Amino acid sequence: MATSAGSVPKAKGGSAMKQRKLSLTDTGLGLEEPERKIRYSPPEHFKLLEGAEPLVEQALDSNTELWLVRIPANEISQEDLVEKKLRINVNSADGEVGQFCSSQGQEYRIVKQDCGDYIQPYAIVPSTSGHFRVRKIRRQVGLVRSLGVAKDTNASETSSQRDQEVVNPEKPVDKLPKKKQRHENPGSA
Repeated sequence: MATSAGSVPKAKGGSAMKQRKLSLTDTGLGLEEPERKIRYSPPEHFKLLEGAEPLVEQALDSNTELWLVRIPANEISQEDLVEKKLRINVNSADGEVGQFCSSQGQEYRIVKQDCGDYIQPYAIVPSTSGHFRVRKIRRQVGLVRSLGVAKDTNASETSSQRDQEVVNPEKPVDKLPKKKQRHENPGSA
């Protein structure tokens, strides 16, 4: 099958094959493999952290449990999390396993996230030998910001006052005047 230098031969399925360049080297005429640019780009709602330290050597130990911690975007800085130790209650019945306070004083609850809602995540952990190991992430937690209500506000009073304003059984409802429908005769009523 003869092709010109600028065309790409089609495979049987109709898709184009990888384009190779014809080049002249010291050893003779040959085909060059196309350049492969490998650069990880995270999914849409994630960003790649630049300058983050690699995982500690303990992450390679098969007895160490890896956790995925989801943090709110643009609310907690990376510095807030560096070398932070948290006390976690794994057996919490209500799903809240701990609390976290940022350097700005914002309080967050650490809550369990059901693994059934997500695809099973894995971590690719670099080793000292330059290879990578794939480790299963055992637990997932998320930081949820605690929104407070002013201390002088009583939620039960507020809701009952709102109900009284909306529904007042003593006030009669005004009846709307009857309008003729388009399909009715103008003389009948």
